Amino acid sequence: MRFPLAVIREVASVIDTYADKPFILGYRISPEEIETPGIRLEDSLAFAQALADTPVDYLHLSMGSYKRTSLNQPDDKELLLTKFVHALNNKKPLIGIGSVERPEDAEEVINAGAALVTIGREFICEPKWVQTVFNCSEKAKNTGGPKDWLHLYYVSKTSSVSGLESYLAGSETFGSKSATISISI
Repeated sequence: MRFPLAVIREVASVIDTYADKPFILGYRISPEEIETPGIRLEDSLAFAQALADTPVDYLHLSMGSYKRTSLNQPDDKELLLTKFVHALNNKKPLIGIGSVERPEDAEEVINAGAALVTIGREFICEPKWVQTVFNCSEKAKNTGGPKDWLHLYYVSKTSSVSGLESYLAGSETFGSKSATISISI
């Protein structure tokens, strides 16, 4: 754990020295690996707790499915997303990811405690996924259909980050921070 914490301190130092406007620092983590030796969930959860005392602004999970449970503890049915929400204890926002294909999936990620949702593979199939969902949602709202869902923000290599910037600027967690960031997916 010393090495990643040292990297965080150094990156934060560079940001403090060279950033001419607020700059968001995030950390992306793979919760565990099935290989031996490999990343273990207990270590990742302890690391998430240690992030509370760092300048990291958010934690971003890297998983194939937001519904994933432990690879190494098959009897443990608690979602990894839930475990990280508890480990962070509202001290850092969590970005959930993995097999978010429908608006209902994004809502489940938010309802599980994540502050933001990232969409990856679905953009390969439907590059205008957000616009499509928004248009369908607006039609539903205007016709008295299901309640509009509001918590979908995304960053990809080819998309604008204005939605994320707007969210972060208005978020109690992030206060008035805003920056242009890119998260590879």
